[in-house]
Amino acid sequence: LSIVPSGLENCLLESALRNPASQKIAVASVCRSLHACGYDLVFIDCPPSLGAAVVSSFCAADLIVIPVGTDEFSFRGLEMTIAEVRSICEVFGLSEPELRVFISRYDRREKASEEAQLRLQETYGAMLMPGVIGTSTAIPRAVRRRKTVFGSLARTSARDDYDAYTRSLLSIVLPAQLSISERPQL
Repeated sequence: LSIVPSGLENCLLESALRNPASQKIAVASVCRSLHACGYDLVFIDCPPSLGAAVVSSFCAADLIVIPVGTDEFSFRGLEMTIAEVRSICEVFGLSEPELRVFISRYDRREKASEEAQLRLQETYGAMLMPGVIGTSTAIPRAVRRRKTVFGSLARTSARDDYDAYTRSLLSIVLPAQLSISERPQL
């Protein structure tokens, strides 16, 4: 497992990717290089925007997971993101990547969150991943400590939610020929 953190230099990507042809191939060529170096899987965490670097990431993706909150703005953003991914694929003549939706900032105390989850299930069905990332004070505490929710020995609902999400995601992207015992343990 290797992690390549973002840096301020990434802001230069926008100007370097102004040309649509560059957008189509930039991230894809980086991913091909990583695969050639022996990496099986490349995860790219994109900001919630539709800048050139994100468009380039969409062009390289086999799977796009779209996190969505339980509010109306998040629902509208989800619709716009799905439409934009499909439009980008059409414009560049690419196969559409698998699209998945994941609920985050789910407040288990609010009926509105439960109603939103049902609405997402009705609207997006098989695209909706199981589980949610619930609201938790453990998340901002971990950020303040510059750690992840796994950086503490304490077991929290946030840790359990992210563990379940990661396992769900890996079950989608890991080769089917791997048995459960061969899959990475988290």
